Amino acid sequence: MKILIATNHSYMFYRFRKELVEALMQEHEVILSTPFVGHEDDLQAMGCAASRRILTAAASTPSRI
Repeated sequence: MKILIATNHSYMFYRFRKELVEALMQEHEVILSTPFVGHEDDLQAMGCAASRRILTAAASTPSRI
């Protein structure tokens, strides 16, 4: 199964949710959609597919960004 995680800050996501991604990646493909402000290389080294997106308050769904 593919899992999309959309977050507004890659640095904080890596610092506090890295273990969640590692656990999910054992059985699923994880795609991270975020504006990268740090740890981009670390997340990709873990094997997480990365999509650089800028989330705004005006966007109601990630697909409309």
